[in-house]
Amino acid sequence: MTTASFDHARSTDRRSRNRIRKRKTSRMDRFSNLPIEIAHEIMSRLNFKDLTRVGCVSKACREFYISTPYLNFHDFSGVDISTRRKNKKVFNSLKRFFIQRGVHLKIQCFRFRWCFFDDDHDEDFRLRLREWIEIAVRCNVEVLHLVVTYIRFGELPASILHCKSLKSLLVDMKCTISDVPFIDFLSNLDYLRLKDVSIKDEDDRFLKWISCCCTSMKELLLKDCGFWHESDFYHIPERHVNISGDRLKKLHLNPQLRRKTKKWVNIYAPNLKCLEWFGECTTSQNLGNLMCLEKAEISSSIPICNHDILIDFLCSIRKVKVLILHPDILELLWLNMDDRKWQDLSFISQAKEVVIPYDDYEPDIEPAYSILEHAHDLEKMTIYYPHCFDAHDDLTDVYDDLMELRTEVMSKGIHFNIITTSRGSSLLSSIQSLADFV
Repeated sequence: MTTASFDHARSTDRRSRNRIRKRKTSRMDRFSNLPIEIAHEIMSRLNFKDLTRVGCVSKACREFYISTPYLNFHDFSGVDISTRRKNKKVFNSLKRFFIQRGVHLKIQCFRFRWCFFDDDHDEDFRLRLREWIEIAVRCNVEVLHLVVTYIRFGELPASILHCKSLKSLLVDMKCTISDVPFIDFLSNLDYLRLKDVSIKDEDDRFLKWISCCCTSMKELLLKDCGFWHESDFYHIPERHVNISGDRLKKLHLNPQLRRKTKKWVNIYAPNLKCLEWFGECTTSQNLGNLMCLEKAEISSSIPICNHDILIDFLCSIRKVKVLILHPDILELLWLNMDDRKWQDLSFISQAKEVVIPYDDYEPDIEPAYSILEHAHDLEKMTIYYPHCFDAHDDLTDVYDDLMELRTEVMSKGIHFNIITTSRGSSLLSSIQSLADFV
């Protein structure tokens, strides 16, 4: 073989080896070689279906799948649960996953959202979910979010509120809390959001525990939560709702209390930035000085309000950037206020943005003019209206009224926006949905 032929053969062999090396590199499972912490972080962003697919790729991926500390069972996109049989099939897959996983691996986050409508297996579902919650608590869970519809869960495991590691708790399902920690049990909860939860509150113990022991609480949401005593079957002359927290930034309160009971609501949260009040205005409220407030949404849970108490309540709000006034409150102000009283509501005069979410096809637009007249620093006004206008409907008068309001607002250099929605949807559902937290 000549020197030239030898060099050519060697060069060809080198190119062949390079192609083989590149082909092997392209087929390499790089994910399996990642550090376990990075692999878990990547898998935390997958829904349940994609997470299961990753677990079938290789032995290493299966280990990542089984040991992941992020159990995000709130997104079943791509999973068919349109029938009871398919619903049960997915639920059985979750049971197999927990059996494979065991009870000793770290669980940092457990998010679970389920629409369960199989009456024949309600009890099995409750037992299984209660078992999984207990496993999460035992594994020092930090984030626990539970959203379940179409089923009454019953008693929430007492271990949840007694969990030292828990930092974020969201419960959106019909259930009961009856075992509240003692006042000396310090909690690390930063976020507590409860919806449709019935709370046994003997001696106001639940709210006392939140105020005294949840010292790091930044957000408290109590929506459609009922507070009850064993003595509620008898007459209780007074009830007190006391909430305090130096670190509290966001508060949503809609207490469901008995109608014939005097109610006293006291809130001490000097650093509160967001207040969403959907309570009764037939009680006595003391909000303190909310000097850091950036957003306030005010509505009443009942149609009849005590006007004097409402005014005292609103005067507690010194200033706010975004003001959301529901029509029930706005109309009550408009019917009972003169110019001097309007001047006392300093938070209206200093508001930068006002939002009015109408829920009626034929709303009264006049109260919006009063807001426009007295909100001297206003930069933006937004109207939510539950109807989409077209050329064939019979709401031309309402449309003309809104256009006149628009002209008046824009003539003062204020930005005006109308957002049409379907009937029954509200601003509350669009910006406060508990599902957004999950």
